[in-house]
This record gives sequence, C-alpha cells and structure tokens, in this order.
Amino acid sequence: MAPRVMLLFSGGGDSLLAYRWLREAGFDVDCLHFDTGFVRPARRAAVRVLAEREPRHIEVVDVARAYLLEVVTAPRFGYGAGMNPCLDCRIFMLRRAAQRARDFGIALLATGDVIGQRAIDQSRAALARIDREGGVDGAVLRPLSAAHLPLPHEAPVLAERLGCHGRSRREQARLAGRYAATGDAAPASAGGGCCRLAERGYARRLRDLLAHRDAASLERADLERLALGRHFRLRWNAKIVVGRDEAESRALVAGLRGGERLLTAADGRGAASLVEGPGAAEALDAAAAIAARYAGGRRTGAVLMQVVGADATRFIPVEPASASRLADSRI
Repeated sequence: MAPRVMLLFSGGGDSLLAYRWLREAGFDVDCLHFDTGFVRPARRAAVRVLAEREPRHIEVVDVARAYLLEVVTAPRFGYGAGMNPCLDCRIFMLRRAAQRARDFGIALLATGDVIGQRAIDQSRAALARIDREGGVDGAVLRPLSAAHLPLPHEAPVLAERLGCHGRSRREQARLAGRYAATGDAAPASAGGGCCRLAERGYARRLRDLLAHRDAASLERADLERLALGRHFRLRWNAKIVVGRDEAESRALVAGLRGGERLLTAADGRGAASLVEGPGAAEALDAAAAIAARYAGGRRTGAVLMQVVGADATRFIPVEPASASRLADSRI
C-alpha cells in the first residue's frame, strides 16, 4: 500500500513541485489548503487549477476568522516587514493540518519548504521551532530539502533525497523541467510571497482598520476591500475608498453594503468612491471633496458629485480636495 501523506499546499511553485515529487515517489497525497482571507489572488488561482484538474487530491478549508483572531491580531513571535506573522502562521497551519490528518488516519505531514530560502521561517532553527510549537516534531517531511534535514519518523526510505536550499531556484528549475519533459508539468503556479500581509501598504490599512474596528466584527469583504483603491481616513468612524481604475471602481460598486455611500461625478467621469463606517453620512462633504479630486483629472472649480445611498440619491457641488488634504488623510 502506498504511504499516505498530507501536504500543506499554498499554491506556490515549491508546493506544486513537492506535490509532483511526492506523487512520483509513490506517495498517496492529500493536499490541504488553508484560506486565511489574505491569500494573494495568484495563489488562489493556482489552488483552483489543481482542484479542477485533480479534485480528489485537494481540500480547501476556510480559516479566515480564526486566523485573524488567533494569529494576525496578536502573534507570539511578532511580524515580518508588514503584518505577516510568519512563524505563528506556520505553527497555526501545521497544528490544524495535524488534526485534519488524524481525522483521516494520516500520520505524515509534508510542506514545500526549502531550507534557507527565507530567514524568518525557513532557517533550520525556525523549522525546528515551528514543528515543536505546532506539536508535529518528527512528523513533517520537507521533500524539496530532504537531503539537508532528518527524515520524519513515519517517512519510508526515500530513493531520492532532493537538496534544494537557499535563495537560488536552480534545483527547483531543474525539477520543474524534469516533470515537463515527462508530460507531468505542474499546473500554473504563483511565485512571490503567499499573502497580502507582507505588503506594507496593505498592512498599513489593516492596522488602521483594527484601530477603528473590533477584529471580531470584521468580515471577509472588509479584508478584501483593503486591497482595492486608495484609502483615506475621514474621521474616527468613517473612511473613503477611491477606485484606481475601472475594474476597482466596478468592484467597489458591486460591494456596496447597507449604510455605505457611493460617490461618482455627476457627468460620469473618473473613479467611483465608497464611503464606509457608521459616520459615513456625517462625513459626506469631506468625502465628496476627496472623490472630486479623482473625478476625471485635475478640474478647476466646483465638481458636482452624485451620492447614492440605500434610501436616496443626492448631489453635492464641491471643490476638489487639495494635495495637502489628501496627504493628511491618506492611510
């Protein structure tokens, strides 16, 4: 019987290579993807590709609320460049993966980690700490760097032990070429970081949101909106989000919720803007001035702005906000 393993699958290139290698080595692989609410779109797309191509081998679990409350708001081991709690994130995922594996009678876990690729969570010491804190010490196979790490207790003898390490992707490129040559190329993968929390701009907006909202009250839509547009804080209980292009403007219009206001130029030019928060109604004049600044270029004189709410539509003539006003309010 083929040895069974549960692979933490991020949608990145390394997790895809780990999946292909494990299958080639004779493992029966169950992939587990945790949707934290912060996964970058390209990674989500790669997960969907694998789910469509090989649905038996992957399960997607929504952990967004627990991840926000248990990991993002108060990480034990701190943040990276943004609000990325990398060590706490890995511990959280391995702990939950271990529980899921036990439910299915699987004793061996695997990840696409490459030793030394990132200092914060892929050094030898960091991997050891993650396994220990996650309660999975001696139970995690990292196939791409198996030549540099001790094998887990439950792992069978490996005919090939890969030696990927450090920031160079030479070995990964060789492995990807091998699978392409045998007709078993991985689905399109997403490189780069795995989540938006490492993006400084996104992290700044999330900090602002958490400073003005209870984390327990946040919904997935609140987190996704942070990736859209330009954000300006109008007052403690209201802010405006201004679309940067047509696609973002459409997304803001589609995401309008009760109590929010939609601002557009009456003549249809420029971006759409959305005012959110309990103080949205009281902040409309300030919001309209900011929205007017992005309504079809640098106009002179008053701009007639259309305000659409749940109950009525009104028009406000305003002078576009000054550059200094934008700078003071920008999140």
